[in-house]
Amino acid sequence: ICGECLQISPPFTQIISPFCYQFPIDAIIHEVKYLQRQYWVKSLCPALVNQIKYRYTGDVFPELLIPVPLHPSKEKQRGYNQALLISQCISSSFGIKICRRSLHKKRQTKSQTGLNKTDRIRNLKGSFCVHQQALISKKHIALIDDVVTTKATVELASKLLMASGASRVDVWCLARTPKTRDS
Repeated sequence: ICGECLQISPPFTQIISPFCYQFPIDAIIHEVKYLQRQYWVKSLCPALVNQIKYRYTGDVFPELLIPVPLHPSKEKQRGYNQALLISQCISSSFGIKICRRSLHKKRQTKSQTGLNKTDRIRNLKGSFCVHQQALISKKHIALIDDVVTTKATVELASKLLMASGASRVDVWCLARTPKTRDS
């Protein structure tokens, strides 16, 4: 548990991530997102699956996987959502249903790359909404993303899911930015 989470409890229960977002993982994820190299997801997901198995010893697995959505125009431009690709790998390993349509990105935002947490929060404000609340009501959810950096995206999405009736939200991602003294 990081110091920031000790000061202010996040809306999610835990983040599970097998990799630090640094070389070579950052370069690989960049290739997935911007160079159409989706095949890397299948190479990285087994490490996430193993980490999940380890962390859920004695705990209850989520009932739904919800990939962090891209804005429809961004997904159309890219041709896929990397969080959905990760969700599909996890779903096939654990048999957990993917609920893709519950969380929606309704507003296009500028890239989060290079923004600090305050600017990311400002950039994301009002960009997500929840549809089909009945599907997530009283459900334990795993929110899936490729990278967690400042936690701005997963905090906002988790707050919306919890406010819409989810009983618990855990975050599963491939990589997490390591904390430094300055962050």
